[in-house]
Amino acid sequence: MNTRIAELVGKVRELEGEIEQEVLRRQADFKYRFEKGRALFEDEILQRHRQYKVALVRYIADAPVMVILTAPFIYSLIIPFILLDLFVSIYQAVCFPVYGIPKVKRDDFFCLRPRALGLS
Repeated sequence: MNTRIAELVGKVRELEGEIEQEVLRRQADFKYRFEKGRALFEDEILQRHRQYKVALVRYIADAPVMVILTAPFIYSLIIPFILLDLFVSIYQAVCFPVYGIPKVKRDDFFCLRPRALGLS
């Protein structure tokens, strides 16, 4: 059994190496690099991104009618998600210390800042 596990671990490490090589190839192809957990694109690529950028009014005008009609229902979920986050935070603050459970960092699971998403 131990040799089988060792073989599987070896295969996993080999695949991890292949994945790392593929990521490096893709970074070269798409001209980006990671810095502090963010993908940074070269100026040439950023210029191309700006070229393909579509204005909001144009996007809405070109959108199918059903997309426009369903958008309010989709965005209305922001309020329940904020409430859920609030109640989970309160639950964690009250119950976790009682049971000796370490608190969870929200930043590890939620990315609410536009800058962190690369939107600004």
